[in-house]
Amino acid sequence: MSRRLAKRSFSTSSSSELDAEEWALCTKRAIRGSGRTVALKFLPHRQASNPAARARLLAEARSASSLDHPNIGVVHDSADLGNGQRFIAMAWYDGKTLKHKHRNGPLPVAQSVEIAKQIADALTAAHRAGIIHRDVKPANVVLIPTGTAKLLDFGIAKLISDNEDDIDSAAGTVAYMSPEQTRKRNVDARTDTWSLGVLLYEILAGQRPFSGDTDEQNFAAIRDQEPAPLASIRPDIPDALLRIVERRARKDPDNRFQTAESFAVH
Repeated sequence: MSRRLAKRSFSTSSSSELDAEEWALCTKRAIRGSGRTVALKFLPHRQASNPAARARLLAEARSASSLDHPNIGVVHDSADLGNGQRFIAMAWYDGKTLKHKHRNGPLPVAQSVEIAKQIADALTAAHRAGIIHRDVKPANVVLIPTGTAKLLDFGIAKLISDNEDDIDSAAGTVAYMSPEQTRKRNVDARTDTWSLGVLLYEILAGQRPFSGDTDEQNFAAIRDQEPAPLASIRPDIPDALLRIVERRARKDPDNRFQTAESFAVH
C-alpha cells in the first residue's frame, strides 16, 4: 500500500504547523476520487535523513495501522515520496486537541476523568497488541464533537518485543517522559501509564507537574522532584482521584499502575 499511497493524487484543503520537536508539518488533504480526507504528517528533515529512522517509522506505522479501537486514531499507512520525505497518512478528525482544549485553564473534574479513561482504554488495546506509544500528551489527543477522545501519533511507538539496542528509548516529548525514559533505559507499558498520569495532572491543575527551562532541568525534575500537590491547586478534586494521580507519579515503575487497564478501571 505504501507505494500506491505515495503515487496518489492529493488536493490540499488546509495545513498547520505542529510542535517542532515532533512533526514538521501536518496537512489536511482529500484523496481525489476516494471521498477520503486524511492528515499527512511529515517526518522532520533531521530524522528523514536517517535510513534507520525511516525504516522504523514504516514498520511502526504498519503496526499502528493494525489497531482497531474507537479511541485510537486510524493510521492508514506510511510512505516515502522518493526525495527523502516520509509521511504517515492518518484519518483526519474535526475537533480540537486536548492541548488546545485546556489552554485557558483546568478542565472540569468529570470531563478530565472521562478523557483519561478513554485514553487508558486506547493504551490498553495498544499494549495488548504489543505496542507502546511513548508520546502520550495533550497535543496527541483530539476531542471530536461527539465527546470521544482519539489518541493519535503512534509514529514513535515501540514494539514491546523490540531489542533496546535498535530503539531510541528517549524518543518522545521531554515534559511527558517517565523517569526511566529520560535515562534511556528499556521501557515497557508502564512508561505510557506515567505519561497518562502527567496528562491527567495537567488538565486538572492547568499546569504541568514537572517543568524546567532546559531539557536537563526537565529531566532532573522528572527524576528527583515531586509535583505540587493537586489538593492545593484544586480543592474540589475527590480524595480517590488524588490517590490515582499520586500513584501514577511514583518514580519507580514497580510502584505505579502496572497496566493502562488497571488505570482505566479505578
